[in-house]
Amino acid sequence: MKSRLLKAAGVIGALTLLSRILGMIRDILSAKGFGTTWQWDAFIYAFMLPNFMRRLVGEGALTSAFIPVYTEVLEKEGEERARRLANVIFTLLFWGLIGFLLLAQGCLFLLRGTTAPPAFHLTVKLLQVLFPYLFFIALSALATGILNAHHHFFSPALNPVILDLVWIAGVLWVGSLTGVEAEEKIFFLSIFILASGVIQLGVQWPSLLRLGFSPRFIFDFSH
Repeated sequence: MKSRLLKAAGVIGALTLLSRILGMIRDILSAKGFGTTWQWDAFIYAFMLPNFMRRLVGEGALTSAFIPVYTEVLEKEGEERARRLANVIFTLLFWGLIGFLLLAQGCLFLLRGTTAPPAFHLTVKLLQVLFPYLFFIALSALATGILNAHHHFFSPALNPVILDLVWIAGVLWVGSLTGVEAEEKIFFLSIFILASGVIQLGVQWPSLLRLGFSPRFIFDFSH
């Protein structure tokens, strides 16, 4: 048990250190490529809102509440009951996020029709791309909770590394484009960030399947 904990701590620590190094490289390249332009400010504001909600829904309330309950059910009632609990949460999370994103996209669509400075319109446009990032990253947080409860730490700890690598790739790619306006480059970078959310969820999928967890909708709201 002690060796397992040390190994898990080593894996998480090494990947966290790697993500910090990549984060520094990401910030340096971003500053070099975009500087302090209003287009970059629009991107930062657009990324800030879904990223804040990711921390609240994904890394904050969800994992803090889910992991202890899931672990208790797993130990006391067995894997079948634990999988059922996970699928109930998956159902609530999936459809709750779908409803929220549809409402958010509707509000953003109305905002695009208002008279406002270019920075505001670009921020709204980027939010339409980046808000779905919340959907994938919240489901990824649920997958992380399940895997951590089963002592799988590697693929969940890859998430920040994946974000940094995709972000760096996006900055380098848009930086190589010629004859493209700054607004378009920022828009393409936002698509890269959205893609990173899909990859973060996809990386954890094989580990979930090996555990025997098959996501399905269970509308048992009295659970």
